[in-house]
Formats: sequence, C-alpha cells, structure tokens
Amino acid sequence: MSTRGIYGFHVNGTDKLAYNHADSYPQQLGLNILGELNAVTDWNQVKQLASDLIPIHETRPLDANSEIFQAELRRHYDGLNEIKRPHTFYDLMRPLQGKLEPYLSGKLSFMATANEFIDDSLFCEWGYIANLDSQKLEVYRGLQKSRTIEESRYGGDVTRQGYYPCKQIASYALSQLPTGDSFLEDTLKWK
Repeated sequence: MSTRGIYGFHVNGTDKLAYNHADSYPQQLGLNILGELNAVTDWNQVKQLASDLIPIHETRPLDANSEIFQAELRRHYDGLNEIKRPHTFYDLMRPLQGKLEPYLSGKLSFMATANEFIDDSLFCEWGYIANLDSQKLEVYRGLQKSRTIEESRYGGDVTRQGYYPCKQIASYALSQLPTGDSFLEDTLKWK
C-alpha cells in the first residue's frame, strides 16, 4: 500500500500543493523536503518564485495549450524517464513527484496541484508545507477520525468515510530548520 501525501507552498494566503503517491512518511518525503528547504539561502526569492507559480490542477488534460509547459519541462529536465504519452499534468509531472527543487530553483513556472487532497485524511497520510507567509515548515498527519480542537485553515468537514482534514502536528521556523537527525527524533514524539 502506498503512503500518499502532499507537499508544497502556502503563499499570499493560497496553497500550491502537489500530490505525492508513495513513501510520503517523514523518513522519506519529509526528509527529502527538509533537505531541499535546508539548502535555501534566500527566502525572499523563494517567496517570489512560489507567488509566481502557475497552479494547474493535476487532472487537467494536456492539449495544444499545454505545449508551452511541456517544452519548459523538457528544457530543464530532458533526461527524465517520462511516461510515453502523458494525458494529464499528473502524468507529465510524475517523474518529478516529491521534489521542491524545480520550484525552489525557478526552473518551472507551473505546478501540477492537488490542493484538495489534504482535506481527506483517509487518503492523505502526510503533508509538508513551506508556509511562506508565516515562515514555517508545517507538518501534517492524516488518518484523523476526530475534529481538531485548534482552528485549521483546512476546515473541519468530515468525509463520507468519517475522516477529517489532515492535522498540523509540528512546525519549524524556516530560518532554523532542524537537521535530518533532529527531525527524525521529533517524529518519535508525534502521535
């Protein structure tokens, strides 16, 4: 069974979140995202890049109008093991799933988004969001069977299966992110 999750940015009051299909637990996707964020030297530049990102829902079919995005992807990531005939933006971006580098570096001007995925914690088990408004890395946990007491920007609606949106369980100042080892130690305390 895949451990699915979400990662991305919250900037200017807006989410730009991408879906991750497998290995979204802290020891894998969490460490990858943390490592990429620890390499950032200019958070103002990252905020501008994230603000400028064009969100395109991952289920949007590819058509003649999306050729510019496909060309941009090929220009910067020509060696990707691409799906032979991508039909959607999800298919197009699948080889880069779980990576913030294309956006942190400014190589890509668009992001295949799945912002609503965090709302259903039965399926979204982990989330890692660089909140560029509050300057924090937020960590979210899925499988929430009860409403959170704290106010959440993802609301408190329950799904048909009885699950609430993912719950924020930790946050770190972007200017003082932990090392990978410290992050892994913290995961032992999360419930």
